[in-house]
Amino acid sequence: MPEEAARIVYSNLTSELQAATQWLDRLGIAYSATRFGRYTKTLNELEAARLAGIDLFDTASELCAFAPLFEANELVTIHQGLAGKRLDAYLRPKLKELVSGPDSYVDENASSSNKARNAGFELAVIASLATAGLSIRQDGGVADVVAQLGSTTVIVECKRPQSEAGIHRAITDARHQLAKRYREARRSSTTGFIALDLIKVSNPNLSVTSDIRRREVVSLIRQRKESVVKMYANSWNSVQEEQTAGVLLRLSVLAWIKEDRTMSWIYKSGITPFVGRSETQVGVVRAVQHAVDRAVMSGASS
Repeated sequence: MPEEAARIVYSNLTSELQAATQWLDRLGIAYSATRFGRYTKTLNELEAARLAGIDLFDTASELCAFAPLFEANELVTIHQGLAGKRLDAYLRPKLKELVSGPDSYVDENASSSNKARNAGFELAVIASLATAGLSIRQDGGVADVVAQLGSTTVIVECKRPQSEAGIHRAITDARHQLAKRYREARRSSTTGFIALDLIKVSNPNLSVTSDIRRREVVSLIRQRKESVVKMYANSWNSVQEEQTAGVLLRLSVLAWIKEDRTMSWIYKSGITPFVGRSETQVGVVRAVQHAVDRAVMSGASS
């Protein structure tokens, strides 16, 4: 995974969220009575406190605003990657799912209420690939994400394990789903990826990391990624289908940056390739990784 990481700073977030919710309005998606309507109110209260010179970290703590900050960034990232892509009919049902769900990140559960944030992860992956220039295909039901990279069809199965115990199951389920897609596609030019959002596994309470320097945050994310890859090496190695080229991992930290006293959401996405793949598959991994890197950096703000 490259050392670069996207950084969205709190001071930009209020206006960016406003643009994202206006996008929802234009798509006919009612959000004001959902968690995103309440997140908007929370961010406005934070912004008022900032303009009044009140300590932002203390105010965020009092308002229990760390989850809203985190989730608002999710919608902002999706909006910045997908607005204007002529995918409205395809995106609308996914965005309707996204704005539903419980307010609290920690109150969702795998049996009923995590569909909203699952849709959010799918949309974030789609946004990343679209930002990088891949053509998003609107193949409903073929896979969570279908994109075109030159002559290669890229399909992605997205998983958000709720705990470390669920990581192996997520990989196994995605592996079987991809294998089914290959049989249905009957084309050798299809390459698959398993996408894992490890944010909840690494930070189940969505707490803020305080008084830390930016370079330390990037190092912390890298250490978490390396730990997961090492711990689940057997799960990686169980994926035998050559068309499945690797695992796309997403990790993130919501941090109070010590040196400039800003609230930042710092996140990284990168691919862990599987060994023993053909030169063609390795080439696709490199191309998709490059695409993800470009998307991450184009979304960074300071």
